[in-house]
Amino acid sequence: MSVKSTKAITLFIVLICFLGCSTNLPLTKKIEEQPTTAESILIIPQRNLNVTVQSSNAGNTGLLGALILIGIDSARQEAATKQAAPIIARLEEFDFRMVMREALTTELSRVTSVNFSGENALETVSSNSQEEISYKKAVSDAVLFVNVSYTMQNYNLKVTALCRLYPKAERLNAFKASKSAASPTDDRSYIYKNTFSFVREGITPDNVIDALKEGAENISKQIVADLNNTK
Repeated sequence: MSVKSTKAITLFIVLICFLGCSTNLPLTKKIEEQPTTAESILIIPQRNLNVTVQSSNAGNTGLLGALILIGIDSARQEAATKQAAPIIARLEEFDFRMVMREALTTELSRVTSVNFSGENALETVSSNSQEEISYKKAVSDAVLFVNVSYTMQNYNLKVTALCRLYPKAERLNAFKASKSAASPTDDRSYIYKNTFSFVREGITPDNVIDALKEGAENISKQIVADLNNTK
């Protein structure tokens, strides 16, 4: 198994686990009772499209069977990455991070539940420690973290965004999912959380850029619609 393939598989597994943690939480209508300012931080660690394959189900095959399937999946991953080379090459001059940033900045200006001002910050490191640093630097009443990934499997593109809004103003702490979190950005310290996805089938070198642009716009619109749909 190549180092590149191992990293791709590991990133995909970590992302799935990350997105699956804890439950979603809609934004409460009570937040609209007082003007609330917010700033957003867009997090995209990837520099290019990640190509993945569906992992085999080891079931009850035992350790030996599981090891064999790992080898098979590794070979499939390498083959898929090689086949996707023309698509990846087309994206060498395409900056998805900036496209996603511009789309999200434009759409967040349309949020009515809280007041987002200015262009959202862009970060390329995804870690709890980095989020805490960014949180402490924020000067608004709340901070929205938007973690975005984009992958291709069987020539199907998927863009995914995990959104979490954390309070900074003390009056917003009452809306936290949990009051007992150890730090301000711990899981369940948020006052809003949801996951959004966009899928486009039949990706080719000719349509991959348009598909990613559409994905950025679609995801951004979904986020704004959900933030405005207070409960």
